[in-house]
Amino acid sequence: MTNKERILEHNDRIEALIDIIEQKQFGTIVLPTLTNPASPEDVKAGKECIDKDGNPMVGTYEPESSGGGDITEFEDSIIARTITSTYSNSRISVVGTYAFYGCSSLKGVDLPNCQKISANAFYSCIALKTVNAPECSNIGQSAFFSCKALTDVNIPKCKGILNYAFQSCTALTQISIPEVSALSAGAFNNCTALKSIDAPKCATLTSSAFAGCTALETANFPIATGVGSSAFRSCTKLTNVNVNSAKTVGAQAFASCTALTSIDLPMCSIIASSAFGSCKALSAIYLRSTTMATLSNVNAFSLTPMSNSTYLGYFGSIYVPADLVDTYKAGTNWATYASRITSIV
Repeated sequence: MTNKERILEHNDRIEALIDIIEQKQFGTIVLPTLTNPASPEDVKAGKECIDKDGNPMVGTYEPESSGGGDITEFEDSIIARTITSTYSNSRISVVGTYAFYGCSSLKGVDLPNCQKISANAFYSCIALKTVNAPECSNIGQSAFFSCKALTDVNIPKCKGILNYAFQSCTALTQISIPEVSALSAGAFNNCTALKSIDAPKCATLTSSAFAGCTALETANFPIATGVGSSAFRSCTKLTNVNVNSAKTVGAQAFASCTALTSIDLPMCSIIASSAFGSCKALSAIYLRSTTMATLSNVNAFSLTPMSNSTYLGYFGSIYVPADLVDTYKAGTNWATYASRITSIV
């Protein structure tokens, strides 16, 4: 018997497996790689099988210690491939790695008791518009990468958003993250429709978090201790930014933010290379710390009014405490901008 014939022979068994899963008869569902057709009983035992389309898959059954038999974890795409509209499940507490990967027909997800969404869980779900996960505390790496239709995300208790979690979600215009304490690299990179972001409890803002968010106008990170490299690079509409607790501004952090006219950095101690490069409208920067900030490279303000203008206080000015004006003017790399340095009134 050929492998194709074996697969066809066991189609009914695989369909039965899907039925069992959909009826919530499993405890923890784990679906990595298998190679031979099998019955639902074989799958429960962890044996290998192939689905009706010839795709490898595997399932294991791990009953709850309480004997409740609830679905607590959902991994891989065996079930997700059958979903054509909205998936709703109040029993799931963890969405596993690649659980809904590439499910192109999935339009909505309602997971009221889910506490974690793992890496790549909804990667490239191109039709996904809504996500409701009110108890979720962690969003894994690339979890919603390239979900280009995504517009509505409810994650009010989320505390951590990992690398590239929402990268290239190009329809997302707003998202509320009131409890997030850390945004990892590229978390919202290239979200070209995102207009504002408010993260009052976010202390960690890492590299490229909002790079290429060309519609972003307002960013509020009042307790962030630093602005990572390229964090807001090419946010060409950014005009209002609050990073009042930032001690460091990374390389290219605000590079090519062409609409930004001023920024206040009351606690800043380090400005890295090209931090404000090509900020063509930047006319004022306020450095209020009682000690001189380190300027890592003279190119920090390249192609800005600080480097192009000659009229102090009219075009580009660097405002510092009155008793530090002379110190700044003589400081390493700051001396290049001596004519632009003046006291805070």
